[in-house]
Amino acid sequence: MKQNKCEYIINQELSGTRLDKCITMLDKDISRMAVQRLLEEKNIKVNEKIVKSSYKVVLRR
Repeated sequence: MKQNKCEYIINQELSGTRLDKCITMLDKDISRMAVQRLLEEKNIKVNEKIVKSSYKVVLRR
């Protein structure tokens, strides 16, 4: 199975947004349902940690 790795950089505008919504805003080629499925399957990580779709992204300082 081919694995794709994507990295996203969060800006101030997206800080505080749910992860599933944030990814779909940054990547128009993936649906929110697909992101939620990937999160349920533990295929998406934030800073090397598995998170839930309700995770809110935070701008690093």
